[in-house]
Amino acid sequence: MKIIIEIDGILTNLRPAYWQAYQEAMKQIGLACADEGSFWRTIRRSDPISTVLQGSKLHHITAFESAFGTAQASPTFAEKLELHEDAREYVKKLKQLGTCHYVTLSAHAKVLSEMLTTVALPGCDTTVTTLTDVQFSAQLKSLAGSERPVILLSAGERLLQAADALGIIPIGIASGACIAKRMPRFGAITTYRDVDAFCEARAEGDPVLVRAGIQGDRR
Repeated sequence: MKIIIEIDGILTNLRPAYWQAYQEAMKQIGLACADEGSFWRTIRRSDPISTVLQGSKLHHITAFESAFGTAQASPTFAEKLELHEDAREYVKKLKQLGTCHYVTLSAHAKVLSEMLTTVALPGCDTTVTTLTDVQFSAQLKSLAGSERPVILLSAGERLLQAADALGIIPIGIASGACIAKRMPRFGAITTYRDVDAFCEARAEGDPVLVRAGIQGDRR
């Protein structure tokens, strides 16, 4: 089995980096920050960003979206990225299931690859591929190849939608910037709280996974 893993939010904790980017963007547009909890809930639920732009007008929202995107591509953002505390165990368990390919939608593939190397098993390929806007679907299709089944573990909507369209089995992992109940509308056949929960469900033969061609190993 081939497994494509969106490293953002699944193996990395995005919250500190997103909070840093939010503070930078708010400083740039001259508005006061909401509290961190409210901000993170807004991101995960995909509530209107105006919820955490206190006293904002339309031009503030436009300016924030631009500044927030720029901040996410900055070295400061990368410095705040950190692995989930169970990342080593996640990598080990996924490697036991099949060939793993790691992808990101961010500009920080090199940093993420270096982080992954610190928890990977000896000899594991820790290359992280950046999926670009221009070649997004083509890159995903190339990674999948002709082997089946191919599954995608994703913590965000864009990859779930793309995988569903390409015939890759899309599985949501709700440990990133998207809550579980949003994922089915983007094509996820099912959603788990983290990698550990997915691996346990696969081993137990979760009927949703079995119907998709992913067999369990416990009787």
